[in-house]
Amino acid sequence: MALRVTTVTKRRLPVVRLQGELDVSQAAKLQSRITELVAEGHTNVILNMMQLDYLDSSGLGSLVALAKVFRAGSGRLVLITNDFVDEILAITRLSDLFQSTSSEEDALRLLEDPRGHQMRSSGHG
Repeated sequence: MALRVTTVTKRRLPVVRLQGELDVSQAAKLQSRITELVAEGHTNVILNMMQLDYLDSSGLGSLVALAKVFRAGSGRLVLITNDFVDEILAITRLSDLFQSTSSEEDALRLLEDPRGHQMRSSGHG
């Protein structure tokens, strides 16, 4: 299954929704879309991964690269994750690299919070 990438705007913030598989053949598609948003001047982006079914090392590499881009530009990338993604982030010890929430509404609140506190940790226990 290919990766479907759609973007909506909520409260003037881009929400990139992923559906399908984020693997070696699809990682460039995600990076391209996020690069476009950054070029448009967006410093904060929400990445909704709730409908992601598969994530390989190339997909993880893309996420790490994107996190670095946002940190370098003093921006924030917030992930909305499902149990599958949470487990992969925990196993690979990348959970602490990302701010994550369980809903778009929580992600919006997180980005509106000037202190940038994490709403919940990646992983459900």
